[in-house]
Amino acid sequence: MPLRPGLAVNKSLPTVGEMSIKGVVNISGNLEFMLLQNTRLFVVMSLADSIAQGIEHFVMKSSKLNSVEY
Repeated sequence: MPLRPGLAVNKSLPTVGEMSIKGVVNISGNLEFMLLQNTRLFVVMSLADSIAQGIEHFVMKSSKLNSVEY
């Protein structure tokens, strides 16, 4: 499923890519824009780091599996 940027703040933007990883940094509610504005940047950056480390781990693991000689 492609990424839908702007969805959390009710913006209608074109979809991006073929796959996506979603990170939830706050609850959803009536004042979603205000909640997003009050989310600590540290929380967002920590989540982004975790996602990047997960992707890196997968890439390294899959490249090792593909380089094994039989």
